[in-house]
Amino acid sequence: MSDGNIIEKLEQSRSLPSNKQVSPAVRFDGQTVIVTGAGGGLGRSYALMFARLGANVVVNDVSEKGAQAVVDEIIKGKRYLDVWFFSSSGIQDSS
Repeated sequence: MSDGNIIEKLEQSRSLPSNKQVSPAVRFDGQTVIVTGAGGGLGRSYALMFARLGANVVVNDVSEKGAQAVVDEIIKGKRYLDVWFFSSSGIQDSS
């Protein structure tokens, strides 16, 4: 298979069946996940994903502003049980 025409490959992929979903669904209820670099990029994506899947997420980043933005997004999406924000100024309960 060559990489010649990407548009053709994309069109072909639309006719393929979807991947089978895991059964039972993957959940992290009651689990705590620590995400370093959660203020942006992949860390942010992982933090939001684990929160959506039911985990208690510890958001950690060198940027307090970035970390707080992710905490706010998790709270806004109501994808949390309890949120704690750790910064150089101390620990805050954000819930």
